[in-house]
Amino acid sequence: VEDQAVFVCRLNPSRQIQIVNNAFTAYFGGNAEAYVDRDFSELMSGADRERIQNEIGRLNLQNPVLHFEHRISRFMNDNRWVRWILKAVFNPEGEVQELQGVGIDVTEYRLQ
Repeated sequence: VEDQAVFVCRLNPSRQIQIVNNAFTAYFGGNAEAYVDRDFSELMSGADRERIQNEIGRLNLQNPVLHFEHRISRFMNDNRWVRWILKAVFNPEGEVQELQGVGIDVTEYRLQ
């Protein structure tokens, strides 16, 4: 996980970040500890936040994987796009136990 070129994170059922890899912190800034217990939606532009939160809320046993893109504004108004694949992991009762995310910057692709 630490050596992956993609951003990797794990979220608890409340969508708070629990683990991130080095690529995540290199891209979003700061260190891994600074992200623990932060709401995943804080990474998103306000314009995308509600839509994606609603989509995440619809994950279930029949549809456990979500693909989505969102905007972010990084250092000095450096506007970027990130594509995520988010997979829900369920406990035996069918409740979300955690969410596993893999993301990549797709800004250059979006600008073509």
